[in-house]
Amino acid sequence: MEETLKKQKHYFYYGEFDQRYQARINALTKLQTAIKKYESRFLEALALDCGKPRIEAFLSEVYFVNAEIKLAKRHLKQWMQKKKVSSPFFSFYSKSYYQYQPYGQTLIIGPWNYPVQLTLGPLVSALAAGNVVTLKPSEHTPYTAKVLDDMIKATFKPEHVHCIQGDSKVAQVLLAHDFDKIFFTGSTVVGEKVAQQAAKKLIPVTLELGGKSPCIIDHSADLDAACKKILSTKLFNAGQTCVAPDYVCLAESIKDRFKETMLKYYQEIYQPHSIEKWSAKIINLRHFKRLKTLLAKSKTLDLISLGKYSDVPELYLPMHLVFDTQWNDAVMQEEIFGPILPVITFSSLDELVANIKSKSKPLSLSVFSKDKSFIDQLAQSTQSGCIDINTIMQSVSNIHLPFGGVGQSGMGNSHGYFGFKSFSYTRAYTQKIGPDFFSLKPPYENLFKWLHKIMH
Repeated sequence: MEETLKKQKHYFYYGEFDQRYQARINALTKLQTAIKKYESRFLEALALDCGKPRIEAFLSEVYFVNAEIKLAKRHLKQWMQKKKVSSPFFSFYSKSYYQYQPYGQTLIIGPWNYPVQLTLGPLVSALAAGNVVTLKPSEHTPYTAKVLDDMIKATFKPEHVHCIQGDSKVAQVLLAHDFDKIFFTGSTVVGEKVAQQAAKKLIPVTLELGGKSPCIIDHSADLDAACKKILSTKLFNAGQTCVAPDYVCLAESIKDRFKETMLKYYQEIYQPHSIEKWSAKIINLRHFKRLKTLLAKSKTLDLISLGKYSDVPELYLPMHLVFDTQWNDAVMQEEIFGPILPVITFSSLDELVANIKSKSKPLSLSVFSKDKSFIDQLAQSTQSGCIDINTIMQSVSNIHLPFGGVGQSGMGNSHGYFGFKSFSYTRAYTQKIGPDFFSLKPPYENLFKWLHKIMH
């Protein structure tokens, strides 16, 4: 591994690596062709690793990456162009501009919840930006990691893109290497460790993390629309999505209607079908036990299971609503990352905002309301990576928007142009095109008086 990493760095800085426009387009096209060729294997692997239904796997994993490639190919020439800016008076007869340049040797560490999208999506951005890349897929999705490894080996020279499989020990070895840029997607706890390792060598990082993303519903909301959207997003990938609603904040006056509406739509839409037909499974036994522990700690609350345990295969977990939740309950102390939904009521916006601010800044915040003033005050009083109004998980699905967190939910952005920028540094240029009329020469006193007068 060390030898391969050395060869890759040498290839970028001293070898024959071509980072011009056409070479980048060719790399993206090769990846696009490879994904199409390996699509069926990816879908099979995702079913084995995650239990994902084919339509869910296709839309959130394969289709998403293909959309990223098409966008990058369409706009890459524009992204790479020099951007002209004005020059100050003392740079008269000069041209000033900036241009995005590749960092060099980059590392992408992928997660297990969307192991194709969140590994290959950043790869698209890194290739578009003209970098060489090392991929480290998650060890918790071994079938998918194997397909990723096979595809990369069959598609790229190892000096350009290569894939390294392994557990956290392998990740530690990689993080000790002198990369030029690190892109990590995963938990806040591991993200902190990645940032600490990178800081030792002043390596820039993009951290796509998570946190407790609230869904807020006030008394004016379309409750039917809100409940349908909460169910569809919380149950997508079995709730193992960083921007899925982690908990609901509900106006006190609509608590009973919310409970009735959630039960009604779950029974109508999901209950008639066996859970393995429409839900992914919990990724492994460790996470399954963690979720069961959270449920056990919530038994003193109004805990409602929306599924029947007798009908549930191993590692599948029915949807649970936890009413009467308080901000200091166990289920509110960590990101849930599963189909458990605490419900907290509020009686005033000030009270709600104060409690949300007491938590770490979330990756996503969604609000259902018809009251523009309520929405505006909530948006201005809180911070989050994205905000969805009368919907959930739509911002993250739009590759034309930046995706990223703030504070403990992450730093930096991905998707489209913003992903391209994450894998580029901005280089400034000043080019003299005529005589230099301005230079400081002693004596300075008269010049100072003149400059001081005209520059004030």
